[in-house]
Amino acid sequence: MIFNFRIVSDEVENFRREIKIDADSTFLDLRNAIYDSVGYDKNQMCSFFLCDGNWEKLREITLEDMDLDASEDAYLMEDTILSDEIEDEGQRLILVFDYMTAVALTPFRAIRLSLFSEIACILCSAVVMAGCNGEKGVDGETPKSVSDFIYLYFPLDDVETTTRLQDGGWQVRIHNGVTVTFDSSGSWTDINGNGNTLPAQLVFDEFPSTLYSYIESGENQNNVYSVSRNSNMCRVLLLDNVVIYSITTGKITEE
Repeated sequence: MIFNFRIVSDEVENFRREIKIDADSTFLDLRNAIYDSVGYDKNQMCSFFLCDGNWEKLREITLEDMDLDASEDAYLMEDTILSDEIEDEGQRLILVFDYMTAVALTPFRAIRLSLFSEIACILCSAVVMAGCNGEKGVDGETPKSVSDFIYLYFPLDDVETTTRLQDGGWQVRIHNGVTVTFDSSGSWTDINGNGNTLPAQLVFDEFPSTLYSYIESGENQNNVYSVSRNSNMCRVLLLDNVVIYSITTGKITEE
């Protein structure tokens, strides 16, 4: 079983990482994979927190035994297996680490972190990899960005059809009814659930942060039925209304 995590940080705009790791790995393995991807110093103290759907911290999994409360069980990264603590797709974790020194978030500029910095992790998918080639049935000529997008957000669903459009783009229809349209460069322009809601991880990852915060403030992150975008705006269909986000001004309106 492979766990696929999407990782973001509130401190660096557009910071994104994707970590694929065996479900039988430890939390220390996950920490090391994250640190390797951004060039962090592995000697600094840190902790993972399992979180609920509102990012409230629940169980702590520490790098070392802090021995603060002998009455509570200590969960150490090197001893704790990911699959023992993470069961559901969409599980949220936060990695908290001491700043100590300025850290370069490669390839971003060096930043000075506050007292503690946090990296948010969401389990996007847990997939048995045997027989999976990452293409999910998408035609071999399809751009890798299209295949990767489908595989990332719809890992358990088969591709029904892949159509080359006259403008050079692509349209992929997933077996669950979702259709995703891409332009000729492989960037999505329209994602239509056709009556189904879109994956919450897709909404979290692909929406501009201001738009996502607005959607989340109304507790609608699980009620997104379609989204389309161009260079000027994003149009989001929710259960009861339509939200328009201006990319140029950042203004949000409802229809």
